[in-house]
Amino acid sequence: MPDAAELERFFDLRRQLLGQAPDEQTFTFARRELARPRALLIVDPDSSLSDGAARVASSGYIDDNNIPPWDTWLMVVPPLLASSGSSGLLCWVPEWAADLINEGIYVNPEACLSWAEMQGETLTFLGWGEEWRV
Repeated sequence: MPDAAELERFFDLRRQLLGQAPDEQTFTFARRELARPRALLIVDPDSSLSDGAARVASSGYIDDNNIPPWDTWLMVVPPLLASSGSSGLLCWVPEWAADLINEGIYVNPEACLSWAEMQGETLTFLGWGEEWRV
């Protein structure tokens, strides 16, 4: 657990970074990160049974409602074919969490989670309830 001084250093650095305009290196990193396999997840909250199976399988990364942490949310996406017909939530998945998400998808009975990826400028999704095969 970080102490008060460590937290204050973190908050100071975060304030400093948020106050700066992004440079080309930051954009390059973001583009590369979004193109990484298993970097994007779409959640269909309206299809969730809120049963907690994915929470257990993902070691708590996904919550009981099948929602990843709020600070990974990128945007609301329009309704997708084979979903509930409602909007979805596009989330970024840190590389270290990709296997946890895959496990969550595997045990999710209602199939309200889908890997997504950028193909050029187009967002595509793997399919509701389909694991990423490595």
